[in-house]
Amino acid sequence: MITKKDVQNIVLEATDAILEGVDNLISNLSTKDDLKRVEGKVDQLSVKVDKLEDTVDGIKADISTVPSREEFNGLKSKMDKFALA
Repeated sequence: MITKKDVQNIVLEATDAILEGVDNLISNLSTKDDLKRVEGKVDQLSVKVDKLEDTVDGIKADISTVPSREEFNGLKSKMDKFALA
């Protein structure tokens, strides 16, 4: 038969387990400093992505000014004709 003391012990053990779980949750939560560090890292990554986009845009611009292989061969054949003349 369960006594009043047994019930008190069960309640105390359950309470301790719950409080321990809550303590673990609270200790694992991020602090404001942690969130600021993460925000700083995100900002740094954003700057790097912006730089990469600028680089890609620059490469695209460089490529657009380079003649295609067909255009190059046409110009080369014209130059070869002048060189032979």
